[in-house]
Amino acid sequence: MNFFKFFGVALACSFFASTVAGAMNMIRSDVIPNGNYYLLTKLDQGKAMDVEGASIDNRANVQLYRKNNTPAQVWNVNRLPNGNYTLRNLNSGKMLDVEGGEASNGTNIHQYEQNSTAAQQWRIKHVGGINYKIYSDINGKMLVDVKYGQTTDGTNIQLWTDNGTDAQLWNFQRA
Repeated sequence: MNFFKFFGVALACSFFASTVAGAMNMIRSDVIPNGNYYLLTKLDQGKAMDVEGASIDNRANVQLYRKNNTPAQVWNVNRLPNGNYTLRNLNSGKMLDVEGGEASNGTNIHQYEQNSTAAQQWRIKHVGGINYKIYSDINGKMLVDVKYGQTTDGTNIQLWTDNGTDAQLWNFQRA
């Protein structure tokens, strides 16, 4: 086997191994184990749920942004005794929170200090493969949604009723 053929085979094997390793980091289970995760949208696996400007402030907006491996994109997922989850941003220590505890289409999702309300509790439902829906515990019908299904950096994350689109599907990748 000549050098170039061997190098090409070795390169292809290396690419395949790194792709498999990345896929194995994705959770595929009815229960998300406690730990740190990137929440990636099914719309574009290169985009993650992110706290705007890596802010540590209450009410800092949560947006979609190119995955950049910073703590502003890492969420500590913790399963509660009632089966719900909390999501705490690793950078700020603040919780993923529904603004004003409202349960209506377009309600903003931001971060806020822990207050143990339904606005900070989430039901996570496995819907097949590596895809999950994240329901707000406020009324159990509203989902974490990428506004208008857009994938540009800075796209807002909001609540919306289940509409069956990829804008409401998330993948949990271990950080």
